[in-house]
Parts: sequence; structure tokens; C-alpha cells
Amino acid sequence: MMRFWAFGFLCFLCVGEASADVKVFFAPKSTTYETNTSAEIKKYLEDLVGGKVVDLSDNPKAVNKSLGEYLKKIKGKTSVFFGRNEMSKYNGTVCKISITTGNTAPSDPILTQVFTLGTLADNNSEPCRELNNKLMSVVSRDDVFKYPAVVKDYGMLSMDMIFYFNNN
Repeated sequence: MMRFWAFGFLCFLCVGEASADVKVFFAPKSTTYETNTSAEIKKYLEDLVGGKVVDLSDNPKAVNKSLGEYLKKIKGKTSVFFGRNEMSKYNGTVCKISITTGNTAPSDPILTQVFTLGTLADNNSEPCRELNNKLMSVVSRDDVFKYPAVVKDYGMLSMDMIFYFNNN
């Protein structure tokens, strides 16, 4: 009987969902890669995964650390936005969304906004509009998603992000 329960428990551990997720990346700041269309973004992501992209960031360590922490927060939040059925339907969609402080002076209070251009990537599609609306709701209500002060103080007023719906 004990072997039956042990086998059942092991089978339970082995069974799981496919790793459907919205993958989040910062769009490159260099002119080496254009990331305005879906095809350009997918080529960039292919090169990134293949190790062909060299990080040309010359930001100070504190800025890079803050950017990395912010990206983790966004990844964590977007991972719960969509269910398995939606992920299956939206598979392969890429969105390019900016999180910005707007055109503010360094001494101004931090105002965090979500900004999307409909002409970029798949931004006019249903999943991108839905993602944009959910991000706007979260960013405007939760101080955890407030634009990082160290990033703004460095002069970066916008973080361009790529969101890739991946059902694999």
C-alpha cells in the first residue's frame, strides 16, 4: 500500500502544465536592433536567447540593479494576468509597452504612466490592449510599481519593454 501512495505522489509531481507565460524583456537601447515590428522583435529575441546579443548598457550599477528589480516585479505581476486558455489563444503575440515618468523634471514628484503606441509590434491586437489596460491599472494603484527614483535621477524617463506571449 505504501508503494502505491509513493508512486501516486511521484506521478503527481511529474504532471504539470506547460510553461505558458508572458515573457518580459527590456527593449534594446542601441541602434543595432530595431524593435518596432513583431518580426524585428522576434528576431531580437531569437538572437538574445541564442547569445548573439551583447549588452551595451553603460548605466551605473545602481541603475542596472534598480532596472533588474523593476523588471522582476513586472514579470511577477504579468505572470498572473492571463489564464491557460488565453495564453493558448494569444501565443506568439508581442507587445512593446513603455513605462514612463512622462516629461518631468528631476525635482518633480515621480508620476508613473503606461504608454503604448498602436503602430508598434502587435499593440493593436486584443492581448496587447488587454495587457496595457491591466498594466495601467496595476501601475497607477500600487506603489510597488512606482518608477524607480534612481533610474529617473539618472535621466532615463522611459523603460521600453517587450512582452512576448509564449505558450511553450
